[in-house]
Amino acid sequence: MNPSSAILSKSLVNCHCKGMDSLLIKEGPGMVRMFIARPEHELWRNNPGTFGVTFSIALHRHRTDVTLMPVLGELYNVEAAMGQSDPLVSTVPMQSFSYASPILEKDGRGGFAPLDRAYLPLRLRARRLLEPTHLAAQALHSVYVPKGKPAAWFIFEGEPNREYNSIVYSNDFSLDKLDLSQYDQPMTSDRLREDLELIGVRC
Repeated sequence: MNPSSAILSKSLVNCHCKGMDSLLIKEGPGMVRMFIARPEHELWRNNPGTFGVTFSIALHRHRTDVTLMPVLGELYNVEAAMGQSDPLVSTVPMQSFSYASPILEKDGRGGFAPLDRAYLPLRLRARRLLEPTHLAAQALHSVYVPKGKPAAWFIFEGEPNREYNSIVYSNDFSLDKLDLSQYDQPMTSDRLREDLELIGVRC
């Protein structure tokens, strides 16, 4: 099996978000994946400073510590703002949901279930990543990439999060009605070829 065939069998189209693909480079523990945001991606919706637009990927935690390493394009980590005087901070009203992955559930069912209909104002910022950046597993985050711009980055998994929970936060208050059938689809050879060409790999 050549490397591209091995990647093909374990990779996903529209992984959690339209236009973002996940290429499995190394299986866990210590899993390594590359995420590729194609030009038609919807990660642009995750800019906390863009009012009136719902996030395409909710703020979430990870099952392990992770390191994000940018490879191509502009990649921003959307995270809680710590300083009180940061002019780039936006306060975004969010609601909490529990998430069950259709991939991990034995019956193949999954989705979002509302936990609290009360608004929770979260102070967020989008910080551009220019070098490998460590995120603790319990840190809430999302990812923003400018509209129409491709990007790619590695995610290296580290130590497990023993206190992991599947609670996420979104300003899409109808997230529980999202049709997940269009997400996390099997990779095709043509799609993989396009993804690799975006990062300058010919196959």
